[in-house]
Amino acid sequence: EYILAQIAAKSADIPAGKSVKLSEEVFGLYSETDMEYGPITVVAPTPRFNGTLKSGSILEGWACFLVDKTDANPKIGYQVSDEGAAQAWFRLS
Repeated sequence: EYILAQIAAKSADIPAGKSVKLSEEVFGLYSETDMEYGPITVVAPTPRFNGTLKSGSILEGWACFLVDKTDANPKIGYQVSDEGAAQAWFRLS
């Protein structure tokens, strides 16, 4: 099964004249047992979550993930390391 997530990011401490590039690739979907679901190739609705965040701006868009429909508590990880530590975890509801 596929799941669509609408993601929004708002800049907090980006210095004037600087920017941060964000895309759905910095997010990964994980099962409730911390198993990473693999990447998928699918056409996401527009707008896709992909762009540049500048001071005072908001970036919104869609990301698509593969998920086991029997998984009761999948979660999205932001910038997950090879060791499984994430900058942030987001519960899907």
